[in-house]
Amino acid sequence: MRIPTREGGNARMLIDGVTPFLWCVTDVGVYFLRDDGPGRSIHLYRFADEKIARLGTLPFHFPNDSVPGRFTVSRDGRWALVNVAEHHEDEGDLMLLDNFR
Repeated sequence: MRIPTREGGNARMLIDGVTPFLWCVTDVGVYFLRDDGPGRSIHLYRFADEKIARLGTLPFHFPNDSVPGRFTVSRDGRWALVNVAEHHEDEGDLMLLDNFR
């Protein structure tokens, strides 16, 4: 939801059906993950033109749970980090998505 902070006004829906914790606000817009059949895809709601662009699909399995800290994007939109445990519960991998546009 978008709510004007200075002049007041009504809240307005920006993106419908976003999974909790699988979104991140940056300087250019809101990046979010969406379930697209066989895998999750990265989308961007751009502040400049208020449109949603599909940027690509994650190249690995992503769990269906919504946990804080699973997905984040740098303020400039150049980097995305996804927290996924593919092995034993005591192990994990830190994966960097470079040039995912």
